[in-house]
Amino acid sequence: MEETPPTLDLPDIPDVNHLLPSPSIPWWIWVIAILLIVCSIWLFRLNRTRKTSPEAIAEKAYQQALASLEQSRSLPSLLQQATAASLTLRSYFATALQDSSLFETHEEFMARHNALASLPEQMRNEIAQFFGTLARYKYAPNESSSTHPSLIEDSATALHHWHQSARAATPQTP
Repeated sequence: MEETPPTLDLPDIPDVNHLLPSPSIPWWIWVIAILLIVCSIWLFRLNRTRKTSPEAIAEKAYQQALASLEQSRSLPSLLQQATAASLTLRSYFATALQDSSLFETHEEFMARHNALASLPEQMRNEIAQFFGTLARYKYAPNESSSTHPSLIEDSATALHHWHQSARAATPQTP
């Protein structure tokens, strides 16, 4: 028997490139990532705009002022209550209306013609009269350490009235 010699004809190596994983990220993942980034930026800006809108700042200042006035009810003397009410109301005006009245004396506040300029004239007169009443309690010699039962209540009522009037006078943003 005669042997057939082996053929040296070897087959080519098959192409395996289609079996290897692709080194790039698919296009649809890039689209989803870009959409998520755009949505995140939009939501962040929307949330920041809501928190820093003038209406939101004024409402937060109003709530803080009411809480501060509620704490002032327990103060033992009329002088302390009047001082706390004055500071609370001035803090509200400083935050809600960006007025510089927070650390001014009563005379400086009344002498400044542009004080609370964003409010109507009638409201500014009401505020001046109320601060005049608080100044009488703060600066007048008073031997009595008793409290004035309605001082804090009057302050809260005035604050509510001024806050509602300021909101009505200020145009709301959409």
